[in-house]
Amino acid sequence: MILSLMAVIAVLHTLDNLNMVDQVEITGQFQMNSEKQLQARVSKIMWNEHAKGHSTMHRWLLFKKMNVNNAEKAIRDHIRWRKEFDIDRLRSAPPNPKLWKRFQYNVTVHARNGDPVLLMPFGDWDVRDYITAKGDQHTFDKYQGQMWEKGLSRFCLVLVPRCPYYARNPGLAAVEKVEMNLNDTKRSTSVRLYLVCDLENLEYRQLASYTSLQYIFSMVYNFENNYPETVHAAIMINCDWVFESLLRYISPFLREGSFERLKIYPKDRSKWMKDVRRLIHPSQLPYRYGGYSKSEKRKLATRRPFFVRQLGLK
Repeated sequence: MILSLMAVIAVLHTLDNLNMVDQVEITGQFQMNSEKQLQARVSKIMWNEHAKGHSTMHRWLLFKKMNVNNAEKAIRDHIRWRKEFDIDRLRSAPPNPKLWKRFQYNVTVHARNGDPVLLMPFGDWDVRDYITAKGDQHTFDKYQGQMWEKGLSRFCLVLVPRCPYYARNPGLAAVEKVEMNLNDTKRSTSVRLYLVCDLENLEYRQLASYTSLQYIFSMVYNFENNYPETVHAAIMINCDWVFESLLRYISPFLREGSFERLKIYPKDRSKWMKDVRRLIHPSQLPYRYGGYSKSEKRKLATRRPFFVRQLGLK
């Protein structure tokens, strides 16, 4: 009797597993069919070969919960946005020098897995002062659209010289990658960005102006609707009550799932530095974002001079 019961349980367990496999296969087939259907509808209007790939189709479908019609509409809206702000030309053009003085950022950094990193000192961005100086929103939107595009276009451009130190430290092997062509449609995964945002000097006066808030809302809205499913994590460092107030304001513009990607850290370097360095090697980072301190550089120069010389840490 006991053996019979065990046999029945084993059969039921096997059937459950088979049902799960069938469900996975159906889901995978549905996803592939949806991607092909969307690709057939929009491939002629996409801005480059990579944008026509299945990975791009997949993230737009995720954005619209696998609804092909809604994903097509979102892509066509995005194409109009690209044309309005001349994004394809700006992608390789230098930033507007007047806005660069006010709103600096860094897109030369890469994470350990080779994905791009955008370093953004948002606490230093004085949007209210820009408005007082008669800066217009269209120019601001154009500038930040170029910023997002440049950040995502610098994928896997990490060329680290081979040396014995890396062989002894496999944790650094992730940054040893070759440049990948963004137009490679064979790549199965989408480009994803790490955003590290420093809120150190953010003042409440930026939030006390309705117009400056509109500019900030526009920046969040443009990113959420034109670059969906492109962020691994948004790491907010040196946050205080001002950022908490800002988060309450912008939360209606954040899509479902965006909060899960937010990593918020207080004004205590020891609270966030290890987590940032776990994702991005400190040799890639300026000090304010978790890079090596002067004392750390001196220690590295004494103990591993070849490694320091190769990474330019002197």
